[in-house]
Amino acid sequence: MSSTAAKRKVSTPDATAFDLIGYEAQIGGLDAVSTILAELAAKLDADKLAALVPHVPMPWAQRLCYLLEHVGEASKAKLLKDYVRKHAHEATALVPSESVAGHPRDADWKLVVNADVEAEA
Repeated sequence: MSSTAAKRKVSTPDATAFDLIGYEAQIGGLDAVSTILAELAAKLDADKLAALVPHVPMPWAQRLCYLLEHVGEASKAKLLKDYVRKHAHEATALVPSESVAGHPRDADWKLVVNADVEAEA
């Protein structure tokens, strides 16, 4: 292995989880993201997610935590809840490209749930 190859940066599962949320449209939408998150969840570390959250856009954190809860991995998002409550100043849409009118809000994540998300089994 060359020294250049040894210095390449590789994403962690925790950073990948945030990237999935940030680039959900390119990945195939939130259903695809939820499916991947459900599979990736065993490799996620709540402390590492909490360390990354100050470095990502707040809407990414809000969406990721909601989806982690949605796929049955609420324990992975628990440390992020206080951060979101303290720093999120407005509600954001689960699906940014869709209307928020008439959709329910998730108070824990300050999120407008404007889509039904289904992870594939």
